Formats: sequence, C-alpha cells, structure tokens
Amino acid sequence: MKDYQFEVGHLLEELESAADELMLLIAEGRMSGAIWLDATRRHFCATEDWQGLIQRARAASESRH
Repeated sequence: MKDYQFEVGHLLEELESAADELMLLIAEGRMSGAIWLDATRRHFCATEDWQGLIQRARAASESRH
C-alpha cells in the first residue's frame, strides 16, 4: 500500500509540475520551439503515466471481485 501511495504522490506531483510549466510558457507567449515541444512531451508522458496507474488499479480491483 505504501508503494502505491508513493507512486500516486509522485505521479500527481509530476503531472501538476508539467501542467504548471505549460501554463507558464503560455503566459509568456512561448508556445513554439524546442522548449514548447519538451514541455508538451513532458505533460503527455505525465498524463500517460497517470492513466496507466488508473488502469492498473482498475484491473487489480476487478481481479479481486
């Protein structure tokens, strides 16, 4: 359970940080170039990682029923 809670906390922190980075770049009008591509890739990966955790949790829950 501690590993799961650690993973949830870590993934949420990364997702929030990636979203914050995108919002900062938007506020600064920097929505192109390498820095924008890196930031959007980071956010995409963080979102995929979060969705993967949710899918694994669902599968584990369904296997118990």
